[in-house]
Amino acid sequence: MIRGAYAHLSPLTKIILLLILILSCGLISISTMALIAQPLFDVDASSLESMSENISFMKWSQIIQSICIFIIPSWICSYLFYSNPRVIMPGTGKTKWHLLLFPVLIIVFSQPFISWLGWFNQQLTLPESWDGLYHWISSKEEELQRLTKLFITHEHWTDFLLNAFMLAILPAIGEEWLFRGVLQRQLNDWFKSAHVAILITAIIFSAIHIQFLTFLPRFVLGLILGYMLLFTKNMWFPIIAHFTNNFMALMVFQYYQTTDPTVNPLETEMPQPDGMGIIISLGLIYALMYILKQRVEVRSKNP
Repeated sequence: MIRGAYAHLSPLTKIILLLILILSCGLISISTMALIAQPLFDVDASSLESMSENISFMKWSQIIQSICIFIIPSWICSYLFYSNPRVIMPGTGKTKWHLLLFPVLIIVFSQPFISWLGWFNQQLTLPESWDGLYHWISSKEEELQRLTKLFITHEHWTDFLLNAFMLAILPAIGEEWLFRGVLQRQLNDWFKSAHVAILITAIIFSAIHIQFLTFLPRFVLGLILGYMLLFTKNMWFPIIAHFTNNFMALMVFQYYQTTDPTVNPLETEMPQPDGMGIIISLGLIYALMYILKQRVEVRSKNP
């Protein structure tokens, strides 16, 4: 099929096609793991307990799922919707390599503000009539914490490399390609507003992780990534920022696993962060984003 064959479709039609591809590829990933579960991992695919007890199977299932749900649909849509592949990956903007340090710094200095958002998110309470929903959300969060801890606990450096690939590299490329590279662009074409597109994409980006007790920090991270793409017109910036965020979390867990295994940094209960640190963090996010935007604009005018 010719590249850009579906470029004439409306943004809403393209979004619907993207959703169909995500669901179809998700079913393919489930079917693939069911087929290889027994011969490769000695796992009974009909037993949830059998699958969850085999960490190797769960890790490869996560990897295949990430590729099928995020990368393959994004690649297909990029091929069908755009005649120029650089419109989506890595982007139309050219940049100096030293500017790629900005997404790293923005994520590092955003941590106090992001932590405060996580603490604030936990203070939000639902009405008493919604107690059942709250307990369900809490139980799912705890279940996901246990699974994540099993995922990233390792005994050999090769396991750490696999974890980095699974939890930092793949999500950074796949999720950014899907959310910022494809979805945000289509929403922008649909609503004719970059700000609305970034807002909706950030909401979907946070909600799809199904971790409602940490919805706000992930939502704000989505906003940062969205505006990073808007300012730079280059996908490498949100990809590097996303990788930095996930890799930092992995390194924090690695640190505590080495120094004090009794501490679980994945616990959602957080202490109230320092107020001055929050203000400084927010100021640094704004300043670095502004400087990045100005540097990219100067670069585009003087290639």
